[in-house]
Amino acid sequence: ALPEHNQAFSHDPLYFQSYQSRAWHSLELGAFDTALQTVKQMETIDPGSPFIGWTLGNIAFCRGDLSQAEAEWRRAMPMIQSRSGISEVALAPLATRRGQLEEGRRIVEKFRDNPGFGHNHLIRLAAAIGDKDLAIRLVRTSQHYNNYRWLLTDPDMATLRNYAPFQQLLKELYAKWQHDVAELGPSLPARPPKLPTPQAYLSQRSN
Repeated sequence: ALPEHNQAFSHDPLYFQSYQSRAWHSLELGAFDTALQTVKQMETIDPGSPFIGWTLGNIAFCRGDLSQAEAEWRRAMPMIQSRSGISEVALAPLATRRGQLEEGRRIVEKFRDNPGFGHNHLIRLAAAIGDKDLAIRLVRTSQHYNNYRWLLTDPDMATLRNYAPFQQLLKELYAKWQHDVAELGPSLPARPPKLPTPQAYLSQRSN
């Protein structure tokens, strides 16, 4: 995706959505510095966008800086309150990281059938409280997070690595990724890097 975004910038360097997507893809790769640099570019195009603070919060969360993540999310939330339940779903993973598991369980029960905008947060939340089947179901039904690479790089997903249905999900998504690369590879501006097999990932995580 990143080479595709770079190509898009050459055609329209002021298209905000391309920068937003690049920031998220960089974050999912664990490339935090690239994600932050991209957010700075977003600020020059649309400094009032709530997605700037939202993205900064996600970067901070993935880095383990819970205080900064909360500050950024709270700053952005008044601008996106029209999205149902986003405040509760987004802040609940902060509570579970701080040991407040009951708050996590409350939010999971409230939103398990309607994750909405906070889909990735509810997946993380379900994994954190041990609701493994819900986490896997949400991954399978997600538009954006039914994604092999995301499962490898998001630290909350590592809590599921010893669960057989999660291992099966990894195998299915890896096979799909291989198929997509074989089918789309010749048309892409850059060959996608190789990803570890499910077996290699599980072995690394268990050491």
